[in-house]
Amino acid sequence: MPMPVDARNARTIRTRTRIADAMIEAALAGETSPSVPHIARRAGVAVRSVHYHFENTESLYAEAVRRYEPRVARLIVAIDKRLSVESRVRVLVAQHDAVHRAIAPLYLAVRDRPKALRSPSINEAMHRLRNVLERHVSETLGDELRVVADRHGSRERINAAVSFEMWRHLDRVQRLSRSRLTNHMTTNVLREFAL
Repeated sequence: MPMPVDARNARTIRTRTRIADAMIEAALAGETSPSVPHIARRAGVAVRSVHYHFENTESLYAEAVRRYEPRVARLIVAIDKRLSVESRVRVLVAQHDAVHRAIAPLYLAVRDRPKALRSPSINEAMHRLRNVLERHVSETLGDELRVVADRHGSRERINAAVSFEMWRHLDRVQRLSRSRLTNHMTTNVLREFAL
């Protein structure tokens, strides 16, 4: 007796989810180039199932991005504007630090895979995240940035100070503790307001 269409669709969705989640978990575990057989093993499916559900690597990347973006989005929350500038900056830096920690293993996995570096899904997701983080800075510090008229590029320097690139340098190159890293980022932002 054939499986009802709704049950078949639900099973397809579950299998696709398991495969995409297996790819994400492999990257989060530090596996920078998980093969299709490895992803299949992690997902508990046959290799042919990966190829059946994802016609190419790009479609798998797209599903993995779709599954992971909500996890990152939950880390970015509106900050109460009644807080002092210093308090808002500390919360802003803490949130950006959490986002950067969440995406760092994925960044390393992508960096080592030329195909992933060219992936439209991954590049669009990185662009969306950068826009969200920059908007977060503007919403958190917009009043203060309007007061200084931002003639000298304060907004750009603040975005650079809390960027993934700066965070990664402090974390990976300088190997700072988490508290020293966030203190450096906070200090660099507060300097824009002479605080």
